[in-house]
Amino acid sequence: MARLRYLQNKRSGAAGTISKSTNKIYFFDDNAYIYGSSSGVLNLTATTLDFDATTLDIDATTIQLTGALELTGDLTYTGTLSVVGAMTFSDTLNATQTGIAITDAAGNGRRCYWQFTATSIEGGEQLTGLQLRASWAGTSTESTSGITGIEIKARANNDSITDTLGTAKAIIANVDCKKATFTTAWGVESQFDLSAGGTITTGAAFRASLNNSGTFSTSYAYLVETANVSYNWDYGLYMTDGQTDTGIYIGNATTGISLDGTFTTGLGVAGTLGTASARAIKSNVTINNCNLTDGVGTNEFQLSITGSGAGHIATTSSWLNIPSGTQGAGGSWLTPLTVGVWEASGATINGASITFGMHMQVHLGDADAARLCPFSINVSGDSIDAIWNAASPADYLGYAASTNDGESGIVPYLIDSNGRVWYIRLYDS
Repeated sequence: MARLRYLQNKRSGAAGTISKSTNKIYFFDDNAYIYGSSSGVLNLTATTLDFDATTLDIDATTIQLTGALELTGDLTYTGTLSVVGAMTFSDTLNATQTGIAITDAAGNGRRCYWQFTATSIEGGEQLTGLQLRASWAGTSTESTSGITGIEIKARANNDSITDTLGTAKAIIANVDCKKATFTTAWGVESQFDLSAGGTITTGAAFRASLNNSGTFSTSYAYLVETANVSYNWDYGLYMTDGQTDTGIYIGNATTGISLDGTFTTGLGVAGTLGTASARAIKSNVTINNCNLTDGVGTNEFQLSITGSGAGHIATTSSWLNIPSGTQGAGGSWLTPLTVGVWEASGATINGASITFGMHMQVHLGDADAARLCPFSINVSGDSIDAIWNAASPADYLGYAASTNDGESGIVPYLIDSNGRVWYIRLYDS
């Protein structure tokens, strides 16, 4: 039983008893005592304070704790938890022990800082620093309701703030491997778990939404850069084989894809097409009331050259490569380029001229070219059989038999702006 050493009675009866001045009430020995350090201040001093009670009620406007706080069991908090300064949660994790200690992280600019350290990870364990979950019990009367697992904002407090800051970042994902080796690493991972019978009408692993009424000098939904200019990403955007039906889909846009910079290859397509009728690149667009200027097509390629040319120069090249062992079907075409014009029977093109091969132009500032030709032909390994391959000369080339001696017939060669047709005489071999 605790022994009461000394107590000076200054007040008794209904008014109670007062321990005079800063005199102490000691329990057991000199290491546990109670005293009043000043008016309205009661001090409990002991090496250890043990509270053994079913319920402990503390009614105070402010509770101040100095030193480490260790909690065993569940902590339930009702109301608003306000932390002034930085708060750090650190943990040492192994196979048998998990704990959380609150330590000070003041001065690092973080208002809440979580630090989890694993001394060992064994047996296929996964170290998770923080998991936040919003679980739905399965009852809702509003189709506009939703679930948000975590919401993070970096924002100015109100519209009256007009100061300038360097950057604003809502989320920073950092994988710091040091000298360890990881098979794979992701800065951010997104995964949908959809069981049989579940439905997601529209799903996006990453969604960028712009809500802007101010001034955006330059905006990017996705920006790729490196912190160290000595290293580059191997791929700015990589899609695993067979994991997407459409690699990139772009809806309404002023410019779907824009390449503006210095490249070795601006746009490269390499690989094996999946079917015999597949296309590496396909352009299928519609223009209402089309009015392209002369010399401009729907698919436009331009090359501007500077300096001194040191070889052949071409804006576009198209090659058909036939490796060893390839067999062509009899009667089929092998050609690096096929072009044509298709018209529905209900279309009306009165007064228009149709050129189903190509429309060629040249605009020169002077006449210092060595040669000026619309075509250049180079054949290696064989000789050409004819300039044109026409199964029916009369139908395909406008051939007409000639009555002149020695002539087999004539074909129209050109038509001028007045509609006059000029012919070439042909001779049968």
